[in-house]
Amino acid sequence: GDRTLQGYNVYRNGIKINQQVVIYTNYYDYNLGTLEEYYYYVTAVYDSEESIPSNIVYVELENRVATPNFDPIGGYYSEPQQVILSSLMDNVTIRYTLDGDEPNESSPVFVDPISITETTRVKAKGYKDGWLPSQTGEEYYVIMKAPENVTISISGNQINLQWEISEGATSYAIYTSNNIEEDNWELLDITDNTSYLHEITPPLTMGFYRIRAIYGEPVRIDRAIPSQLNR
Repeated sequence: GDRTLQGYNVYRNGIKINQQVVIYTNYYDYNLGTLEEYYYYVTAVYDSEESIPSNIVYVELENRVATPNFDPIGGYYSEPQQVILSSLMDNVTIRYTLDGDEPNESSPVFVDPISITETTRVKAKGYKDGWLPSQTGEEYYVIMKAPENVTISISGNQINLQWEISEGATSYAIYTSNNIEEDNWELLDITDNTSYLHEITPPLTMGFYRIRAIYGEPVRIDRAIPSQLNR
């Protein structure tokens, strides 16, 4: 007589792993152990009988440690950050580097939060006995800072501004004003360099300059350093 399909049974390494008949044509196996190789087959379940097994599929797994998590993730920050590394797995040792090199078994072990006070690339890798090391996780932290050590010199009608590089900045905006108390400073130019030559129109008795670092988002740092010119 006619047979009615009830669903399917799924077998892993010869043992049925579903508690109830599977009514769909897909199944997720969440309870894998530490073996590296598994084989599966499926049977069809009818009213009072079970079909012969399907074709067998083989799966070879790598017991690899999960990639470490970073908190906070990389990005642009106006203040120093405390970075915490963690793993989704137990008994994992996380090793890290701050110089761009790949972590290895000789790299420092993460214990306490990593203090990031300047632009830094953090790389981390998880290790666990009997498991392959994780893939390398990495995050890039840009600590945005105003240009430092701004200097100013005068040669005739030319003003020469120079400053130190702000790590991670993409460019610099140069502003000027005749009154340091004003809110609306005039934007002179945006440059990729760490110097700027401004030609003034006499007579100028006093002028102020401000250099702001521009970062990739873009974000301009307001903690700029004004430089004063007296003539």
